[in-house]
Amino acid sequence: MSHKDLHDLFTELAEDVVPSRTAATALTEAFRVRRRRRAIAGAALAVVVVVAATVALWRPFGGARVESSASTTPPSRAGSARVTHLPAAIARDPQAAPYWPPAIDPDATAISRSAAPISHASLLYTPSSNAGAPYIPIYAYGEGLINGGSGNGQFYWVVLEVKLVETRDADGNRALPLDQGSLGPMGQRAAFAQPDEVVVVDLRTGKEDRIPLLGLNEEVTWLVDGRHVLVSSATQTWLVDVDTRTALPASTDGFTVTPMVGGGSGLTTLAFVDPGDAAPLLRFYDDGGLSWRSHRYVNIASAAPYRFSYLMPHGWRYGDLIAQAGGGQAGSVPGEFVVVIDDQTGDITQVLDLGPNRNKGCCAVVGWMNPDAVIIHTDQEGLLQWTLSTGTVTRLTDRLPGASSLPMNGCDWRILNAACVT
Repeated sequence: MSHKDLHDLFTELAEDVVPSRTAATALTEAFRVRRRRRAIAGAALAVVVVVAATVALWRPFGGARVESSASTTPPSRAGSARVTHLPAAIARDPQAAPYWPPAIDPDATAISRSAAPISHASLLYTPSSNAGAPYIPIYAYGEGLINGGSGNGQFYWVVLEVKLVETRDADGNRALPLDQGSLGPMGQRAAFAQPDEVVVVDLRTGKEDRIPLLGLNEEVTWLVDGRHVLVSSATQTWLVDVDTRTALPASTDGFTVTPMVGGGSGLTTLAFVDPGDAAPLLRFYDDGGLSWRSHRYVNIASAAPYRFSYLMPHGWRYGDLIAQAGGGQAGSVPGEFVVVIDDQTGDITQVLDLGPNRNKGCCAVVGWMNPDAVIIHTDQEGLLQWTLSTGTVTRLTDRLPGASSLPMNGCDWRILNAACVT
């Protein structure tokens, strides 16, 4: 089947015509953790053309939401969002041990994964001090493996036996291979964007698969089924099936995806689209990000007096709620904060004010612990858990001076007839 045949087939299956992708604004670009770079000239996809069955897998299914471009739900009144202020003293979460590392010291304590197999990882990490090394070490904190798959209750650091390099553009800009979205669902597989390929590692077996994908790949984001991953360069996002080693061009922008952890279906993105926009735009796609379906602007008045100037990548979604970090104005002064957005109405329902004396881009949402708990990374405190129902903020880890990734742990999601295997 030719690429044209494949495109025509998907066009017949999709419910909406895919619009042209709009370039992200310079302001959004300036605050991305990983810089977009110009793709290698003449780069082409070097994977087997996917068969029609894969296209059918990602056909928008009947249970997915299909909305009009404009919301029919009346917006909440101005300033209706619940505001929580980050406490000056943040207690260690009483349930953090042993699931989170008591100390961020993998260089001193990690042994090879083959010498100490793990059943899954709760955290991937690489210190920023390793930048510039010929190969960048990736450390995993996880639970020991017994009986070929079960956890043994013992948690420790291991170093993955995989050779990964920094991505570098013609101007010398560099980025570590570990992305916020590298660790897959349930912490069982990891993916890393590399020049001309995406590298997938099974953390239980250590098996490494290098899937050709020509170009300067920069960003990866797993989908909740644990089989598909979005791989992005400056000019294109690909939907890669890591089991069949095939890929399709996606309509979505992988740099702005808000990955779904659980509680729903479909794919969303959140970004400022045009320089003059006062509010970021929510876009809705089919499960694989292949077909755009609808959009709505965030109702920024619901968070008054907080106003976004920029967003940090990525927001993360549980059900209809998107948790997103960014910065702008907190009343009359600059501020950094995290918000929770109801994607069905566009309203901001909660704000976590991170307080003064923060650097721009200090903080990012890195996942959800459960439908009521958002996980946040800050440059000063480490990983924090924000419990939405109570407003309580607790500490999961110490400061992480480097790149990190957490797994998606939700099981209550829907993609066709797929099932979540714990």
